[in-house]
Amino acid sequence: MQNAELRQQLTKTGVKMIRPFIAVTAAASITLGTMLVAVQAAEAADEAKPNGGARALAAVPPPSQALPANPNSSPSSGAETAAPKPVPDVIELPKPELKALITIDEQMNPYELEANGSRSISLRQVLVTAVEENLDIGISRTRVSEQKWTYLGSLGKFLPNATGAYYTGYARGKLNFPIFGQKSAAASSTSSSSSTSSSSGLSSVTNINSAFNAVTGGLNYQVYQGGRVVFGALQNRNLLRAERAGSKATLSDTLFKATQDYYNLMLSEALLQIRIRAVETSTEQLRINSDLEANGLATNLDVLQSRTQLSRDRQDQITQQVSRRTAAITLADTLNLPLGEDLGPAERQLRKVRLVSTDLRVGELQRLAIDNRPELKQYEELRKAAKKAIIVATAPLQPSAGLNGNIVALGPHVSHMDPIYVGYFGINWKLNGLGTTDLSNVQNARYVARQRLLEANKELVTVLDQVRTSLLKSLQAERNITETTDEVASATEELRLARLRFENGLGTNIDIINAQRDLTTAYIDRAQAIINFNVSQAQLLHDIGLTSVDNLTSPNPVHG
Repeated sequence: MQNAELRQQLTKTGVKMIRPFIAVTAAASITLGTMLVAVQAAEAADEAKPNGGARALAAVPPPSQALPANPNSSPSSGAETAAPKPVPDVIELPKPELKALITIDEQMNPYELEANGSRSISLRQVLVTAVEENLDIGISRTRVSEQKWTYLGSLGKFLPNATGAYYTGYARGKLNFPIFGQKSAAASSTSSSSSTSSSSGLSSVTNINSAFNAVTGGLNYQVYQGGRVVFGALQNRNLLRAERAGSKATLSDTLFKATQDYYNLMLSEALLQIRIRAVETSTEQLRINSDLEANGLATNLDVLQSRTQLSRDRQDQITQQVSRRTAAITLADTLNLPLGEDLGPAERQLRKVRLVSTDLRVGELQRLAIDNRPELKQYEELRKAAKKAIIVATAPLQPSAGLNGNIVALGPHVSHMDPIYVGYFGINWKLNGLGTTDLSNVQNARYVARQRLLEANKELVTVLDQVRTSLLKSLQAERNITETTDEVASATEELRLARLRFENGLGTNIDIINAQRDLTTAYIDRAQAIINFNVSQAQLLHDIGLTSVDNLTSPNPVHG
């Protein structure tokens, strides 16, 4: 207050301050007054000389005119204790003007960069496009179809096997087949027969010397195979259910990733706006300090400090322009859209979005996760399939029984063939390596089943861990929004007071630069906190197994 009154008094007497002084305490006010009186005396002596007034400082504007003062501020101490203005709950994201961006390449649009087009897309459009076009979802659906046909193929093993064949050729020689049951012509005409006879006097030798055609057909039905068919089909059914659950898990993961990529794009837009404002502020501060230096109210050091800060802010803006374009490419990659198309958020307001109700406590969230997480269902079906695989592995140790029926037709021509009907029941028992090979396979199947059980238990613990972690991150992010809002309010007031103190000779240029950095950091922290909360809510929704297009875009949170 004393410094302000002293400044007003000196202004009335025609004395101008050469440069705003560093903060002076009340104890040093006598020294400050002595210095100002000396300056006043030197100025009066200078004006008494011929043409001495040309070097007078009367034409130099005071810092309050050179620096744009806050309309709500005053040099009084009461202004320094004014309450900070409230910070809006919503961050506006207008599309930046091209003149505010820094040209990276003369042949490129500074906003779209290497892209050949742009379009806006909303969060709901992002999720719908992901469901329709995402490659991971397409691959998972293909796996479901593959396993579906494997399951249907295993059901076909309940039906009998059909066989059929046709042969044609030429045969010459003697056929010895005891069931023919007819006398040989050669045996009746000569006593020295080369054939052998049975006790009934029937000859079993037939001379063959002609072309022949043979046709066979029949059915084979395996009545019993040790449970291989039945439990093999049940195993494939469990594997099909596991693939379907895995496909739902892939869908949930993809929807969450698409949501995260969209929010990251919004964050990049917000950070670009912050960097643009930082460059504008640094540019204005450099202009002010340059004017003050020209009028003798600032030093070259102040100008260089402002120029350095401007260079840093421009570098950060260039980096952010590239980061925004990179975020758009990442989103297009997730959606399987052309990477040359620059995507922009249709929502131009960044706000806090709650997806899960605060009424749901951790126990209820874990119950929802156990009931709805597709990963748990997938591992449970894999465990059941592994148990059935044990029975399938024991099938080779048991005999197999089957019914067979065949028709065989043989003759010199197709039109002259007499059919022979053959039917039989057979039991087959084969032990590979005296059963050691099959026993080893059984033990292997048992340990696989044990592994699937442990994996299912591990997945359950992982799911419960994810629910608790996501809840804590959501609570942390929500609290950080409050803290960063206070940070923005205090940093804004810090910059205002730093400028005010500089105007009145109580601060330095470096104080303003530090205040600018603090305000930029506060804006970034607040935007990051809002995005972190929105992403943590989407993560919590994913971890309780309720991820869907409607739940991710609904204005009302999930209540269970």
